Amino acid sequence: MPNLENEWSFLSELNDQQKMAVITSGKKVCVIAGAGCGKTKTLISRVLYLIRSKQTQASEILLLTFSKKAIAEIQRRITNSLVEKEGLP
Repeated sequence: MPNLENEWSFLSELNDQQKMAVITSGKKVCVIAGAGCGKTKTLISRVLYLIRSKQTQASEILLLTFSKKAIAEIQRRITNSLVEKEGLP
């Protein structure tokens, strides 16, 4: 059985504005912000929140970013988090 405290621990790492973008009930969220302010962390948290709260399937999520480096990092961090939660190899 997953540890629920650990399952949602990523929310405690966000500031109020990031948390608002993550937990908003709207289907579409646009995050626009300057360099170094936590956009990647916010986007990753949003995806994890949607999947873990069962609001949507991973295959229904479209996440856009402007660099290959950012998307590679997002994919890696989401995969690692989901694998860790599920205890998969």
